[in-house]
Amino acid sequence: MAARLALMILFALGLAGCQPEPGLDKGSAAEVGADTLTDAMEESGGIWDKVSPAHQQKLAEIYGSEQLAREAIERTKAVKDAQTPLGR
Repeated sequence: MAARLALMILFALGLAGCQPEPGLDKGSAAEVGADTLTDAMEESGGIWDKVSPAHQQKLAEIYGSEQLAREAIERTKAVKDAQTPLGR
């Protein structure tokens, strides 16, 4: 049940960040989004290390590998941080 909830949250966060900025074509929007996401991931401080080993294992099973799970969690955290208004 917790795994299903985690997947739904990841999916919802992924959809929330899909809208390109006005005036950008799809390629430019993807490049800007990738650069912003990469920068945010580098600044996030590694949320994966804060996840309990049991949850890391469960997420690795869901995503098929620990590396894919780690990337998904880091990406989700970066997107969430990017969407949080300053001052919160």
